[in-house]
Amino acid sequence: MTAKLKYALIFQDNNYIGPEYYFHLNHNNYKPDLIIAVGKFTASQDNIELERTKGLWQKKIIPKNEKIYKFKSCKDNQLWELISKNNIDLIIQGGAGFIFTRKMISSAKIGVLNIHPGKLPNYRGNSAPEWAIYSDDEVYLTAHMIDEGIDTGPIIKEKILNYRGFDSYYKLRANIYAHCSEVLIDSLEIINKNIPGGTFFIKQKEDQAKYWSRISESKLIIVKNKFVNFLNLNLSLKILKSEDIDPNYLDWFADSDVLRYSDNQYRKISLNNCKNYVDECFMSSNVDLYGIF
Repeated sequence: MTAKLKYALIFQDNNYIGPEYYFHLNHNNYKPDLIIAVGKFTASQDNIELERTKGLWQKKIIPKNEKIYKFKSCKDNQLWELISKNNIDLIIQGGAGFIFTRKMISSAKIGVLNIHPGKLPNYRGNSAPEWAIYSDDEVYLTAHMIDEGIDTGPIIKEKILNYRGFDSYYKLRANIYAHCSEVLIDSLEIINKNIPGGTFFIKQKEDQAKYWSRISESKLIIVKNKFVNFLNLNLSLKILKSEDIDPNYLDWFADSDVLRYSDNQYRKISLNNCKNYVDECFMSSNVDLYGIF
């Protein structure tokens, strides 16, 4: 019988991803043998997360009785000695906030596992789900081993995330790492079944590789609008101008034509969300909206 692998979960202290992964690992019998916090999740980082989730992502809490080893910097040799001395097989990257060097990776017997919220190698780098939606592609969650590059390591598993099932961008962002956790658990099962001696890594195709920078605010607005979009109506469109806005226009979206000609996925969206969408458009710039009103 193959011995149970030993895991170390590494993340920035007080971040969102680490506790999210801990919660799902613990509930699926993959409780980490070591929990390690490196550095500190800053106030500006916290504000970014709050802004792109509208506070919908409730930060999980790691129980107080769990031992968390805290280090100020990833350059502290005692961190990597701790992993080696505890015979850790696999490090799980839970938003560590630094790039792993060869020495750091080699401190664990198998290496470092990461879940990237984008298809690899097509969407390496930043804002991967946003760029995929902007480009009308599917959003993928990809489990891969970390090497010395950025998002370049061999792939273990990938899964499509149906972002169209969310009625807002904020809900997608608030739930994306819960779905990443599912891919994490699946990947651990694959690794456990194939270690030792298994060949389950898939090398990335470098000829398909592309790196993306953080998406701009103007393009992000386009992404957000794709979640509540009444532009794809098979009917001649009317124009709603900013000077015509009435604070009580909520009932406009209950119009039978809107319901009849809207895509099925949009019928599930609450009228309040429809109104919030229009409000946001007019707050961002003086625009005209095309649709049935």
